[in-house]
Amino acid sequence: TTPIGASFQVREVIDGKSEIWDPENSVALASADKQAWFSDETSNHGVSECGASGYFSSGCQDKQLVAFEPPLPSEAVSKDERVKVKVISSSFLSVWQIVLVVIGFSTGVAVFMLWCLS
Repeated sequence: TTPIGASFQVREVIDGKSEIWDPENSVALASADKQAWFSDETSNHGVSECGASGYFSSGCQDKQLVAFEPPLPSEAVSKDERVKVKVISSSFLSVWQIVLVVIGFSTGVAVFMLWCLS
């Protein structure tokens, strides 16, 4: 199953350790600090998400690594890089739809005016 067909991608990261990656939101499931200042119902149960490190994030710091007992079948675990979802913007289509409507309307007005003048 492709990652979009499923909800997550299980990737082997370090020998026997995997991460559960959500390609749609670009985060991995991770263990959460139950005593954190900012928490929600899910993190109160020890589950959180983490993404790449950046200016406001320190990354996953290996909190995303999991081991399955018994181990998952090899065909269920990906050895590939994290999958990224590429969103196709509908704004390109809407611009062309507007252009076509304007052209169609203008043509209709011109034809009507020519008909009235004849």
